[in-house]
Amino acid sequence: MYLDDVVSAIVAALGQRQDGIFDLTSPECLSMDDLVKLLNRSQAIKLNRIPPFIAKLLPWVVPDLPAALVDVMLADSIGNPQRAIEAFNLGLTSLKQVW
Repeated sequence: MYLDDVVSAIVAALGQRQDGIFDLTSPECLSMDDLVKLLNRSQAIKLNRIPPFIAKLLPWVVPDLPAALVDVMLADSIGNPQRAIEAFNLGLTSLKQVW
């Protein structure tokens, strides 16, 4: 998600009396592979995968790697921003526009 959109949502939320939980997501749903390709600016980048059970062992080998981050990278992270868009009058920015 684009940082300016997060800031806009926080500022809008501070100015209103909206209770609840609001999903903030990018306007498009990207797979982890697509996000890696976008961030590397290459569709031809070679992606190497390790099995999830090995990934979960990495924090034992790399102490600075939080186990929670491994869990995030292994799971789908999707949401529906429609409620936040309507409540705070947001216009979400595609990462493809800014990256």
